[in-house]
Amino acid sequence: MRRTAASPARCVEAVFAGAGSVPGSSPPRECHGIVGEASAILVKRLTFSTGRTHGGQVLDESKGVDMNRARITARALAVVITTAVAAAIWGVQALLGVGVRMPSYGVVAPLPLVAVVATALAGTLAGWGLLALLERFAPRRASAVWLVAAAVVFVLSLAGPLIMPGVGLGDRLWLVLLHVAVAGTFVSLVWRTLAAGREALPAPHGTRA
Repeated sequence: MRRTAASPARCVEAVFAGAGSVPGSSPPRECHGIVGEASAILVKRLTFSTGRTHGGQVLDESKGVDMNRARITARALAVVITTAVAAAIWGVQALLGVGVRMPSYGVVAPLPLVAVVATALAGTLAGWGLLALLERFAPRRASAVWLVAAAVVFVLSLAGPLIMPGVGLGDRLWLVLLHVAVAGTFVSLVWRTLAAGREALPAPHGTRA
């Protein structure tokens, strides 16, 4: 007598019926192929569900987490290195006996190291925070917008050393050098993380890489 092929619905019923009855029971032999295919599809779907999507493409969640940690570490190092550069420039001018002086509460006084470090630290942390917000809400335009904002802030920061009254020419040059070094160091280091982030993002859906 010829056997009829088992339908998927009948095999599913057999699987659930056997699961709640006798231990060790299994579906009919003709259902084994269908059950195996269904299990493979289910595993594949569960694997893809652990990833995140971007533009219709599935990304590996573990890779995304690792890249995010590496980017945070690189930007934290950029903050530390930039602050160290500012402190180093202050140390050079102190060793040379230049003694950059600035007006403070009506009195021209030497520029303290604490002020240099605090300003560099605050500026770099603010830049990092702005970039994080841009990447959160406008990831495709974050790099361009952040670079424009950094350029504007840098130009405005030069207003102090250039037009501040009561500052000598030599002091102005040292302050300009300090601003240029801090901005250049921080932007160049963060730029590397921006390039890495752009390469990690897949091309928009429907476009070629």
